[in-house]
Amino acid sequence: MSEPSTAAPHLEPLDRLRSALALLVIALHAAIPYAVHLQSWYVKDVRRSLFVDVPALIGEALAMPGFFFLAGYLAPASLARRGPAGYVRRRLARLGIPFLLALLLVGPYPSYLEELARGGAPGYLAHAARFFAREHLSHGHLWFLPFLLSLNLISAGLARPLSKWLSRERVRPARGPSLGLALGFALSAGLSMFVPQLFLHEEAWLDTALMNVQPSRAGLNVACYCLGLVAWGRRWLEVPGRRLPPLFAITGLLAAGYLGTLAAAQQPGVYALKLAAALLHCALTAAGLAAALELVRRRRGSRGALSKLAPRTYGMYLVHYLPVLGLAFLLRQAELPLALKWLAVFALSTGASVLGADVLRRIPGLRRVI
Repeated sequence: MSEPSTAAPHLEPLDRLRSALALLVIALHAAIPYAVHLQSWYVKDVRRSLFVDVPALIGEALAMPGFFFLAGYLAPASLARRGPAGYVRRRLARLGIPFLLALLLVGPYPSYLEELARGGAPGYLAHAARFFAREHLSHGHLWFLPFLLSLNLISAGLARPLSKWLSRERVRPARGPSLGLALGFALSAGLSMFVPQLFLHEEAWLDTALMNVQPSRAGLNVACYCLGLVAWGRRWLEVPGRRLPPLFAITGLLAAGYLGTLAAAQQPGVYALKLAAALLHCALTAAGLAAALELVRRRRGSRGALSKLAPRTYGMYLVHYLPVLGLAFLLRQAELPLALKWLAVFALSTGASVLGADVLRRIPGLRRVI
C-alpha cells in the first residue's frame, strides 16, 4: 500500500479512503467464489449467483485502481522529502521485502487449495516444491507489489521532469477533477482495457518470476497511478467540496450501464459491446473514485474507525488471502444462501486480517516496512 499519512491532518481523508479500499478488496475476493462472470479464481463454490456479481464487479472496478490512485497521489511528496535515491531505497524495502517473504511463505497456498478443491490430495510441501519449480510463477494477490514498485521506480527516474510538471506553485487556485479529465481518463484507460481482449481472454494473466500482469487491467492501473499524480499536483483535497448526490447518481448509472453491457458482451465476437463495457468500466472507476474521495473528505479532522484502521491496511492486504480462500474452501459445499456465505467469509476474513496485521506489526524488523 502507500505510505502512512497520519502525520499530516490534510491527508486524513486518504487514510479513510485507504481503509475503505482495503475492506473493499476483502469483500471483492470474498464474493468471487460465488460470482458468475468472474471465472478465474482458485476456489469456486458449487453454486453461483448473478446477485453476487454486482458487488464483485463494482469492487473490481474500484478496489485495486483506487490503491494505484493513492500511490500516485502520495509519490511526489515522498520523492521530494526523501530524494530519488532515498525514495527508491524506501520503496524497495517497503514493497520488495514483504513481497519476497509473503511469496516464500504463502505463495503456494492458493494453488494448493485449488488442487484440493479439484480432488487432488498432495502434501503441502510437495506442492510447494512443484510451485517454485514452475517457469511461470503465480504471485496471487501479491502481483500488486512488484507492479507498483515498477511504477515507483519510473517515478524516481523521472523525478526532475515530474517535479516541474506537477509543481503545486503552477496551480493557483487548487483545481478539482474536471469533466474533460474524466472523459480523457475513461477513453484512454478503456481503450487500453479493450485492445488486449482482441488477442487474449479478459481474465488472462502473463506470469513471470518477477511480475504478474493482467493485460486487460494493466493500462487502467497505470492510468489511475497517473491520475493520482495529477490529483496531487492540482491539490484536489483543497478544493471546495462537491455535492454527493449527483456523484452517487452518476456512479450508480455507470455501474448499471456497465453491468448490463458486460452481460451482453459475453458472446464471442461482439467487439463493439466489449469496447462499450471497457469504456463504462473505466468511467465507473473515475466516477467511483471521485465519489469516494468526496465522501471521505466530509469528516475532516475526525479519527473514526476507518482512520484508526489505516496503519493496518498493508498487513491486512498481505494476509487476507489466507482466511478468504480458506473459508471459501471450507464452505464451498455448504447448503447456505450464497449471500450469507459471502457475508460470513467477508466478516470473518476481515477480523482475521486485522489480527494478522497486528501480529505482523509486532515482529521486529517488519513494523518498519508494514
